[in-house]
Amino acid sequence: MVAFQRNKINKLGSSGERKALSTTFAGIHLSGSNATKTSVVVLDQFGDEDNVSIKKVYEKIGSYGSLFSDERLADILVGEGPFAEVFIDCPLSLPPCVSCGRQQCPGVIHCDDMGVAYMMALSSKLKQKKVKRLRPINPQNQRLWDVFQLFERTLGEEAESLYSGPTFSANMAPLVIRAKTLQRRLHALPVEIKLRETAIPYVLHDLRNYLKLPSDISLSYRNFEKGCSQRQLVLGRLQAMGWINTKSFSAPSNLKTNQDHFEMIISSVENFHAFMAAWIGALYKLGFTIPKPDHFSEEEGWVHRPMFFCHIDKDDNKTH
Repeated sequence: MVAFQRNKINKLGSSGERKALSTTFAGIHLSGSNATKTSVVVLDQFGDEDNVSIKKVYEKIGSYGSLFSDERLADILVGEGPFAEVFIDCPLSLPPCVSCGRQQCPGVIHCDDMGVAYMMALSSKLKQKKVKRLRPINPQNQRLWDVFQLFERTLGEEAESLYSGPTFSANMAPLVIRAKTLQRRLHALPVEIKLRETAIPYVLHDLRNYLKLPSDISLSYRNFEKGCSQRQLVLGRLQAMGWINTKSFSAPSNLKTNQDHFEMIISSVENFHAFMAAWIGALYKLGFTIPKPDHFSEEEGWVHRPMFFCHIDKDDNKTH
């Protein structure tokens, strides 16, 4: 039987003891400020178990009268917290040219910003590899991670199908600004909440082999016709592998059960995103996400994804 090696959960200092001892995780799918498609999923983890149970699903969170949706989000997180981790499914940082505070610009070639220099170095390596359909590198609308992941997946159709466009495109820019505004609001709470970033299409792509998912799962889970069945497949495989608690809990008739939460998550792309973001938070706490390179600053926008290579075969005690 194959099981995952467990890492000890380290206590976190600066965020307070309550957060350090928490085994509750939240995932946020953030929609535009004028939409009502924002979702939050709260997961609980018990003791030394690696699996999680679905505690709560909040959906269709928008503004209500004079109460802005960010305030509603903050109220939900305060009420359900404290959290070990809170993950969100959209960018939390800006491209270097957008965040730059210089009064005079020397131009990209002569820029002394480390992020820009790293982007140009990766761009040069991509050109040497002669990658087909290479997109132009532009620090005005791309972050370092945008270029980093293009370099990591050198290649071809896979990179094309996963690449969602620049962080600061016309469609994404308002969402990025909203995410950064939300982070500032959460910093002001009595127990500060730090958001971490993930990207669900990449997460599903990384899980393909482990969960034996279809090769096109990073696209098909959003499909109008078969998306619901694909999302159900993902949750079913996670449950079968022991990552989601399968125990049934008795609940009062006015409260939703685990099965109700499953159906809510499967029926909505937004709820599914929030669930996967929360689950990545649990993996992060257990040490099962890909660590950022030493030379990659957290402020430059690292996107957390699952890392599954610490398999232990209990029968022969071999690690592979």
